[in-house]
Amino acid sequence: MNTTVSDKPYLNNFEASLDDKVGPLTDNARFNEIRIKPLTADAYQVLEQKNGDVIVAPWIGVFLSRI
Repeated sequence: MNTTVSDKPYLNNFEASLDDKVGPLTDNARFNEIRIKPLTADAYQVLEQKNGDVIVAPWIGVFLSRI
């Protein structure tokens, strides 16, 4: 949820590998890189970064789909 501009949905559109390698995150003023790695069979660590610095480090549960 975007609490800074509550009337505008927060959306990131990206493709990333699940091997903790940095990938591009475009069209986002706050972040320009993303890294994802599995923590368990059904949880992932997602690092949103700006020029190599980690800005946000949430974990994501089973709702991430592998394609």
